[in-house]
Amino acid sequence: MARPPASLAGYSGEGLLLVAGRAEYVTPALRAALDRDLGARLTVRTLDVGHIVYWDAFEATASDRRRVHGRRQRPGW
Repeated sequence: MARPPASLAGYSGEGLLLVAGRAEYVTPALRAALDRDLGARLTVRTLDVGHIVYWDAFEATASDRRRVHGRRQRPGW
């Protein structure tokens, strides 16, 4: 938040950005950097929630994560 976003240009995977529609945490600079670095590999979804997206919309968060990243299991998912 206090620094420019790190570049993901060298990252070959997909990105998922879940935006809390009732909070202003995703800045235009962050969105532009993600669009620039990930292009079509970036999925963006805005949810009608406050700043804790996974808490306020757990099912939507889990569903989007599975849809974008498949069924790969990672610790904590």
